[in-house]
Amino acid sequence: MGEEKFTNVGEPPQPTSRLSQIAARSIDTRLQSLEGTAGMHIMRLIHRVAVFVVAVMYVQISLKSFSTALTILRGQVSKDLPIEIYSSNLIAGYAGAKTIRESRLVQRVLDGSTSPRNYSLYLETSSAQSFSGCSDLPNFAHDIYDNDFLRFIFAKLQMHASYNLSYVTELELILPIVDCTFELLVSGDRTVARVYYLVRRKSDPTQVFLLSASLSAQDYQVAQQFLKGAAAVLLIAAIEDMRATTLNHHIAVALNYPYVAEPAFAYSELEGVDNDNYWLLQTLPNQRNLDPAMSVRLARRFGRYKSDVSAQSNIETAHWDLPSDPTMELSEWRWYGRAVLHDSWAWTHAIHGVFAISVIFNLSVLAFVITRRLRVGYLWVGDAFSTISNMLLYRGVIVLICNHLNGYWTITKMCISIGDSITEQHEIYYKPELVHADLLAVYLNFASVFSYLSRTRGPVGGVCYVRAWMGLPFGACEVIPRSQKAHY
Repeated sequence: MGEEKFTNVGEPPQPTSRLSQIAARSIDTRLQSLEGTAGMHIMRLIHRVAVFVVAVMYVQISLKSFSTALTILRGQVSKDLPIEIYSSNLIAGYAGAKTIRESRLVQRVLDGSTSPRNYSLYLETSSAQSFSGCSDLPNFAHDIYDNDFLRFIFAKLQMHASYNLSYVTELELILPIVDCTFELLVSGDRTVARVYYLVRRKSDPTQVFLLSASLSAQDYQVAQQFLKGAAAVLLIAAIEDMRATTLNHHIAVALNYPYVAEPAFAYSELEGVDNDNYWLLQTLPNQRNLDPAMSVRLARRFGRYKSDVSAQSNIETAHWDLPSDPTMELSEWRWYGRAVLHDSWAWTHAIHGVFAISVIFNLSVLAFVITRRLRVGYLWVGDAFSTISNMLLYRGVIVLICNHLNGYWTITKMCISIGDSITEQHEIYYKPELVHADLLAVYLNFASVFSYLSRTRGPVGGVCYVRAWMGLPFGACEVIPRSQKAHY
């Protein structure tokens, strides 16, 4: 019997003829090609869904910019800013926790004597004082905190004191006191001054008071007389006992000072705060110079503007807080601020509303087609990027022209705000959605030019780069792949 051949059933049968081998290799290649095509379809579907989401985000950004532009044109853009607190660290410790006469200031520093002095007292540390000024402060304003000027302000206050401030005429100045740790004094701010007048009653020298005096240069407006300009505002609070639970604040305003020789302080009553964060004051008739009563808007203003404050401006208005606690009154200076934006050229940003309407129409058509195909059992998503790329070049040019008409005011505010944030200076409030839409349009313009030149589609993920650079959330950007070929 001849030898029998056994077949290994653990392996698939191998083709024996050459024709069978060629056919088998052809089938394997075809199957691998089909598997690769299916994978590409899935990747393309994910990519187009992500691009559709980005297109919706583009619409959202454009509509938000359009809405903000209309709001600014109506003059309704303002924001309450965090309370700014400037501290004086020494005066409360010297004033103690009882009456001013029993305080360390009177009993130790002045040896219990309340007789008037001809100098000022400068508190440098909790145990060291000076009679000539604050030492080791390179920005110390000697002319503002000079003994003569501090006494000059008190004398003019007494001269023009009236109504509820009449009690000042009954007081005798012992000496002015300056806390050298006051933050604005240390920084050299010449528009404000903080001083404490130690006084006693002329009729009863045993009654000793500490007058907390806050002096500030502010802007005023008197609508009835069409007046506006600078004014010196003096806020006075008399403290006799540090255990008091209430404080009475009195306001005196000297219009046009320091541009006049002497401050003519007029007693003013606070009636409220308006929408622009201005104090609404009613100045009572000045009995000394016969000035009539006036309704005055008053605030400390700072910021930037272009050409005209009413045309393009980013101005912050601030007013004082009126604390009822003596310790807080002496040791803290609190300002309530609000940023008010004006831009009569904000209509140039309204062009993004037109862009958004165009993209909404195109995406609606695409969504309709996708829905129809789903109803017949076929999952297909068109390239949403093509619906916003056909006019990207022209949109970018239009945005650049509109920014030129706007004087590049919006982009300037953004740069100043970023610069102040980096240098840890006063942060500037602005509306980032306006700049976001403009930069996005310009970026897509450059991406469109790049696509035409290189015959490839620029990375839609650049939209996410702009969002990250503006400090905005990523949203769906994390699923966007790298650039794809144009034939996708």
